[in-house]
Amino acid sequence: MKLKNKIIISLIMFLLVLTINSKVNAASASLSVSSTSVTVGTKVKVTTTIKGAAWDLDLKGAVVANYADSTADAEDTTKKETTSFTPKKAGKYTVTLTGNVTGSDDRASTPISVSKTITVKEKNTNNNTNNDNSENNAENDANNATNEALLKDATLKNLGIRPNDFSGFRKGIPSYSVSVPKNVDKVSIYAEATNPKATVSGTGTKSLQIGKNTFNIKVIAEDKKTTKTYTLIITRKSEDENASDATLTNLGIRPKEYDFTGFRTGTLSYNASVPNDVEKITIYATAKSDKATITGIGSKTLKVGANRCEIMVTSENKKATKTYVINVTRKEKEEKQEDDEDETEAEDENTTETTTSNEEKLSDGLKNILVKGYNLEPSFSQDVHSYKINVPSSNGKLEIDTETTGDNIEVEVAGNEELRQGENIITILVHDTKDDSTLTYQITANVEKYLSAENSVIVESEQKDKMKTWIIIGIISAIIILIIILFIRKYKRENEEYFDEDYEDENIYESRNEYYTQKDRYEEQKEDEDMNETNRELRDIGLFDDKQKIEFEDYDEPKRHGKYRGRRFK
Repeated sequence: MKLKNKIIISLIMFLLVLTINSKVNAASASLSVSSTSVTVGTKVKVTTTIKGAAWDLDLKGAVVANYADSTADAEDTTKKETTSFTPKKAGKYTVTLTGNVTGSDDRASTPISVSKTITVKEKNTNNNTNNDNSENNAENDANNATNEALLKDATLKNLGIRPNDFSGFRKGIPSYSVSVPKNVDKVSIYAEATNPKATVSGTGTKSLQIGKNTFNIKVIAEDKKTTKTYTLIITRKSEDENASDATLTNLGIRPKEYDFTGFRTGTLSYNASVPNDVEKITIYATAKSDKATITGIGSKTLKVGANRCEIMVTSENKKATKTYVINVTRKEKEEKQEDDEDETEAEDENTTETTTSNEEKLSDGLKNILVKGYNLEPSFSQDVHSYKINVPSSNGKLEIDTETTGDNIEVEVAGNEELRQGENIITILVHDTKDDSTLTYQITANVEKYLSAENSVIVESEQKDKMKTWIIIGIISAIIILIIILFIRKYKRENEEYFDEDYEDENIYESRNEYYTQKDRYEEQKEDEDMNETNRELRDIGLFDDKQKIEFEDYDEPKRHGKYRGRRFK
């Protein structure tokens, strides 16, 4: 194999090794036992090896334990936890390790599920006394190990707030975020330690300011040395969830016997009919937001025939309005009963048509709301204006598409920027340009992300640094390979005649022989410089054969070729 190919293959193997090593660093947890086959009364050690930045693992079966912790700098570490048990009966014992481990480079936790089986056999009857002692010693060792673990346990088994509590608490996760409405100015933080003898501080009633509020809950283990701090970030919103809501949850008229049915939040027009003797009615309405303003309700005097009653709702922040209409028909006097019945039938038909029209008008809004990668809870319905979705982690914003029922519908999405951990309210405003009405839909996006905001920034920064490092390594490797290739080409070009096997060496030898033959003739003539006078005269008069005169200075030395270039002939 040529030198160039060997060098290239070596560099490729080096880069592959680096890549494999980078993958080996993923979060993991393993389980091992001191022996898989023992006799009754023999102590079995169970070792759990954890590699990661945060973990929450449960050991179940023949031995029970919980390992939940995290590193202070969010960097991977390797930790070993050892416990033991002593079987008292023959049979098969299983130890199972389950839970999650999160690495410094992982966006999500790695699920763990491993198990080991230990076969226990009966001991000889002659050693019963020794067995009893061994069992007692093993039980004492197990109790001591459990007590020692409790002494150093500084974890919480529960943490939350009241009201507006959050979900997803884990012992090994030290940071949580939750959002509360504007009207919640105080919360009560509760926490419970895994070891009842541990000390917990930082709980109780806390006042909230608008924006972020950070609280630390500190746990001191029973040994008074081991500590752990949990961080709770509570964001109090600057305005209530219903601040932009201008819808009604109820609407009708009194007397009750003339009230209409089938109220819908999104249906804006209704019809009712009263006898001629009903001169006044009372309109009642309830807004979805307690702080919304309603006009057009109360007592209304009716004229005979059609009466249009408008009820306007203005949201708390004054940015949204919605107008509901009740068309009340007061019938004429009794002598025109037959005509009234016909008119009533016609009005009923009109009412049916109007209701149908109103329902169609409702459909002149949204047919569907689609959030890419997620399903709304509950499924979309025009009558439902509040939805929820759970988002594992935030990428900044969601991809939201809406299907409208007409060209007169304009849709505006607000609150879908820079989603943060906890609850995020996304508002969808549906505006009908024909009647200048607006419907409001809300999606509560609960972003579940177990790393704190500070650690998230650190992880993202580290990932960018690692990416830059790999790019630099790739560029340097490419430059080295290019230099090697150019060096090989240059070396081969300079010695191409040496590598030319078709060159005929016999030409070289012929040139060399001719060189030395002529050199000998020159030296012989040099010895004749003192030739006799006769020879000089003959030469002077031209009788000496000039063709025999060889002057070495005018002779061109033959060129050397190939592997003889630059060498002297011997």
